Amino acid sequence: MANIYVGRQPIYDRDMKVFAYEILYRSGDVSAARVTDGNLATSQVLLNAIYEIGLDKLTDNRPAFFNLTRDFLMKDLDLPKEGVVLEVLEDIDITDDVTDAVRKLVKKGYRIALDDFVFEDKWAPLLEMAFVIKVEVPAVKPEEAAGLVAKLKPYKARLLAEKVETHEEYELYRNMGFHYFQGYFFCKPKVVEHKSVAPGQLAVLRLMAQIQSPKADVAELERVIATDPPLSFKLLKYLNSPGMGLRHRIQSIRQAVTYLGLKPLRTWATLLAMTNIKGKPSELTKTALIRAKTCEFWAEALKLPETDRFFMAGLLSTLDALMDLPLDEVIKELPLADEVVNGLLKGEGDVGRILGLVMQSEKGQWDKTANMERRTGVNFNELQMRAMIWADEQMREIGV
Repeated sequence: MANIYVGRQPIYDRDMKVFAYEILYRSGDVSAARVTDGNLATSQVLLNAIYEIGLDKLTDNRPAFFNLTRDFLMKDLDLPKEGVVLEVLEDIDITDDVTDAVRKLVKKGYRIALDDFVFEDKWAPLLEMAFVIKVEVPAVKPEEAAGLVAKLKPYKARLLAEKVETHEEYELYRNMGFHYFQGYFFCKPKVVEHKSVAPGQLAVLRLMAQIQSPKADVAELERVIATDPPLSFKLLKYLNSPGMGLRHRIQSIRQAVTYLGLKPLRTWATLLAMTNIKGKPSELTKTALIRAKTCEFWAEALKLPETDRFFMAGLLSTLDALMDLPLDEVIKELPLADEVVNGLLKGEGDVGRILGLVMQSEKGQWDKTANMERRTGVNFNELQMRAMIWADEQMREIGV
C-alpha cells in the first residue's frame, strides 16, 4: 500500500485558541502531489485519520474538518458524529439530490461546513443547515467580505476566514465579525514599527540567553532558573510528569542535571521559558515542538551526530512569531552554536536542510521530502505523525 500523508492545519477561534483541525490529503509521491481522484483522496484521509491513527491522537479531541466529494455526500456515512465536520466543496453542483443528502446528514447529527463560499443562489438551500461557512479571503476584497458578513447575519452558521496570511489580516477579519480563522498567519511575525521587544518578551529573551550560555555551568544554570520561581516550579513539575518517564522524583535543578545532563535541561528550560510569552496562541508552541521532534527523528534516522542541535533549531524556529520580530533580530541575542544559527537563518548545513524539509512539509510541499524518502528509505509521514502525537502529549504535561 502507498504511504498516505495526512496534513493537519489548525482552525483558530477569536481568542487565537485552536478550535479544530482540518485534515487534508497529502502525498509524498511527486507525481501525485495534486489530487487527481477526489474520491480516493477522501477515502484515504477518512480511513487513515479515523481508523488507523485515531481522531483523539490526531486532533487532541477537537473537531476534525474533512473535505467531501459529491459521491461521499450521497453515501450513507458511518463516521463519529461528535468528532467531525463535513465540508461541502465549492465545485459540487447543488442539485436537489445533493440538498436532500445534506439534509439527511444534518438530521443524523453531522455538522456541515460550506467551503470557499461565494454568495450565490445555488447555496441558498444549504445556508439554513450550515454549521460553518468558509470564505477564502484572498479571493474577495475586504469590502466584499464585509458585505458577506452582513448578508449571512440572519443565519446561525459561524463564519471562517480561510487563507489568512498575516496577523493584520486576522485582526481585520476578526473585527469584521468572522468567528474562526485558518491559514499561516500564526507563523508570521506581526509588523512592529520600531522593532523593539516588549518588556515581558525581553525578560524571557534574556532568560533564554542565560540558559543557553555555554559559560553557564551547573551552579550558574541552577542560579538562573532559581531566580524565576514560576519557571523553576514549571520545570520541576514537568520533569516529574509521567510523560518524562523518570524513575526517581526530581527535587532540585542540580538533581535534574544529574539525571538528564546539562544539554537536555537547557532544552526543556528554554521550552518552558518560551511558554511564558503572553498573548500568543498555544499552537505556536505546539508547532515548535512538532518541528523540533521531527527534526530530531530525521537526524536519528540519518544517523547524524548531536541530534539535540536539530531539536533546538526546530524549537526556536517560531521565535519570530512569538517575539513579533524578524528571526535574525531574535537569534542574535542568543548564544547559539554557529551551525544552529546558520541552519535557522540561512538554511545551511544538515540542520538547515532538515529544518527546511520539515517546514516545507507543513505547507504541503512534499516533493523534496519525497526525494529524501526515496534516497534514505525513511518514512517521513511516520516520523511527523510520531512527533505530532508526542507534541500533543507534551502540551498536556506542560499545561499550555
